Amino acid sequence: MERYTVVPNQNATRWFVMVEDIAALGLYDRKSKAVNAAVLMAHENPPSQVIVMNNLHQPEEYRYF
Repeated sequence: MERYTVVPNQNATRWFVMVEDIAALGLYDRKSKAVNAAVLMAHENPPSQVIVMNNLHQPEEYRYF
């Protein structure tokens, strides 16, 4: 199962989409754009999981595809 994680940079001004917490697949200026990109990637590669982190790097949402 592929795992895509949406995480903020250090000061939460930009958002990364990470695959397997190893490689950044994209950098976005808004959290919503990063979440949408991660969901699209997960839909294209089932079975997949999307984990959305908050500003404190704590999980706030899990989605499965």
